[in-house]
Amino acid sequence: MNQINYTKIFLVVLFAVLIASITTGIIFKAWIQYEASVALEQTSLAMQKSVQASKLKRARIAAEFKLKAESRKRQLERQQLINMRENKRQASIRKTNIKTCDFWKQAYSKENNGYNKAMLDSACKRAMSL
Repeated sequence: MNQINYTKIFLVVLFAVLIASITTGIIFKAWIQYEASVALEQTSLAMQKSVQASKLKRARIAAEFKLKAESRKRQLERQQLINMRENKRQASIRKTNIKTCDFWKQAYSKENNGYNKAMLDSACKRAMSL
């Protein structure tokens, strides 16, 4: 009869298990590398989107800042124009009041009466108050 050689069976099973383990290790390593590359690609895309969103946000903030600065500048220019007009108006009033005071001084020096004195006092008081 045939005798079973247990040593040969042991060696065949040992090599089969060894080859199966190596094959499993290689497949597992390839799977891990694939998963890592997919994760890396997704992370890279997420970072690119984040950078683009950040750039858009910075551009939007810069545009808003520019618009606010321009608005402030226009408002300041309008206020300066209003102030300049008011200053001109006040200067014109002052000039008119001084001319009126001078007129009544001349009138009072020519004709020394109560009416001219009252008008002189009133006109000069207005001229000095501004």
